Amino acid sequence: MWLLISGVLILIIASLLHSYCAIGVKASPVIAPAVFYSRAGIILQIGWIVLFVVGTVMLFIVNWIVGIVAIPVYWFLLPLLITPGMKRYMLGSWDDNKNILEKLGYTKDNYLSGDWWKRDELRRD
Repeated sequence: MWLLISGVLILIIASLLHSYCAIGVKASPVIAPAVFYSRAGIILQIGWIVLFVVGTVMLFIVNWIVGIVAIPVYWFLLPLLITPGMKRYMLGSWDDNKNILEKLGYTKDNYLSGDWWKRDELRRD
């Protein structure tokens, strides 16, 4: 039972770290955390991969069906649940960015779905 709980918790932590890295790597230098411009950013990216493998292996040890189910849950369900909250955390609230975003045509309802925070080469024009 402890192996199952530990594996699930490790996968959740891996997903949090994965979302943090995915947003941080795509973010413009103004918004991206400074950690992504150092060796620690590489360690974070390697870290979520290691945590994913460890958590999945733990779940395979519990039961092979649980391990098989954990993989699509990690790649499809957890990003849908975690990434919006991580974006809100990393990009700040509407009130913090209101002056910039209103000029770009964003509203409080759609500013998290826009690409204003991405690096120039990743933006859709």
